[in-house]
Amino acid sequence: MNGLKQGLRPLYHKARSQVAAARILRDQRGRGAPSLPLPPSQFPFAAGAWEKIGGDGIGWPADQFYKVRSLAFDRGELFASLTGPTQEGPRGEVWAFADGVWSRIGGSERNSWPAEPAFVDQLVLHSGSLYAGAAQRLWRYDGSRWTDTAGPLPVKEKAGPYAFAEMDRELAVSFWGDPAVCVFNGIACKRLPDPDDGWGANARTVYCLAMFQGKLHAGTGTGKLGGSASSVYRFDGVQWEKVAGAGMRGSWKANMYQLRSVCRRFSRIAFLMIEGWHMLRTASLRTFSG
Repeated sequence: MNGLKQGLRPLYHKARSQVAAARILRDQRGRGAPSLPLPPSQFPFAAGAWEKIGGDGIGWPADQFYKVRSLAFDRGELFASLTGPTQEGPRGEVWAFADGVWSRIGGSERNSWPAEPAFVDQLVLHSGSLYAGAAQRLWRYDGSRWTDTAGPLPVKEKAGPYAFAEMDRELAVSFWGDPAVCVFNGIACKRLPDPDDGWGANARTVYCLAMFQGKLHAGTGTGKLGGSASSVYRFDGVQWEKVAGAGMRGSWKANMYQLRSVCRRFSRIAFLMIEGWHMLRTASLRTFSG
């Protein structure tokens, strides 16, 4: 009998541990914490190995593109926006990856924009459709063809869509070349008022957008490998308020020239910073609690 107890003891403690873990998980979810990942044995990439699925001649031609600017995923299909052969284009396309095969779906394809001259920056999925900014227009893809969904945009001629953020039923769109933010209601783009003091003397692009604590946030930059135009602005539905830059609220003081991307996580929002001074460049990550 003692031997049986000894043999069952590890199973008993394991069961208690599993019950305790289940309680902790239940409490965390009750407080709004995210679901935990699947155990390694059930995770599709359990081996931890990377596999190149696009680039260097895999999918698209190796010598035509400078970078993959953005990715989006929907119902088993991966979308990538490509620009090249330099960072300014002049070639901009969208490719789709499904069932192990890449195909070009945007840029001289399916009623879309001409591939040249154009560049495509960020992609976004909104209300069940894929959106892209190219050739100074906002385009919507329904799975078979593209539509110029908003017509001429309320910005300068040498400017175009750059980043996106979902705002309930509307879509916020930022711009390069003419720093601005518009709101697309499904029919047209309405330009929001600029900040009272403008976006800054050196600002050329609103690089990133995000909703945080119910308000739209925008990060700016010079569009060059130097300068000091990076700031963060918050829109309350009527006007913009500057909340970061020039040392405001403990933020960076100078030399930050681009706010490249933004991510929300629980009670904070994170911005990827790029610092430039002549040819010395570094990157850092800053968070803001609102």
